[in-house]
Amino acid sequence: RERGRVRDLRGAGEGEDDESVFNKLMNQSSSKGFVRLRVGERGRGLFASKDLEAGEAMLKVPLTACIKVDRNVSEEELSLMLGRPLSELEDPASFTWDVRMARMLLNKTGGLATDTGGEEFWGAYRTLLPKPAELTQPLTLHPHTLDLFQHEEVKSGALKQQHRLRALFP
Repeated sequence: RERGRVRDLRGAGEGEDDESVFNKLMNQSSSKGFVRLRVGERGRGLFASKDLEAGEAMLKVPLTACIKVDRNVSEEELSLMLGRPLSELEDPASFTWDVRMARMLLNKTGGLATDTGGEEFWGAYRTLLPKPAELTQPLTLHPHTLDLFQHEEVKSGALKQQHRLRALFP
């Protein structure tokens, strides 16, 4: 099925390094801060670009540049977002605000096959996202890989999340 299939979110870069893309996004969004995107000992991340005073903000992002979802929405609105009646779900309460926010991110960055690619800003943002194969959260891992953790709570929690997402988006 093409509807809802996830594309590679990394996108093709236009020859710009990640730090340049990040800096452009900071400027376009009117964000302010003392951070740099770079690779450190534990991978890529945001690092302070100067010594900060106690209580000094490291990064300020205007609300207009943020993805926002309402935590309390009607059943009708949820059904519209989901594309089918909420009553068809095994567990309607599983369509929580965090899942709706992740879906909105996919919509904005063009990660859903039904979307056109989003605005220029979100297209550039997409290039900074990790490839699906680079994700290391337990919910993204195969059950055999989860066995390597040798931790039943981590494994069962990840499998429960995977089941919840598959039930929402078959």
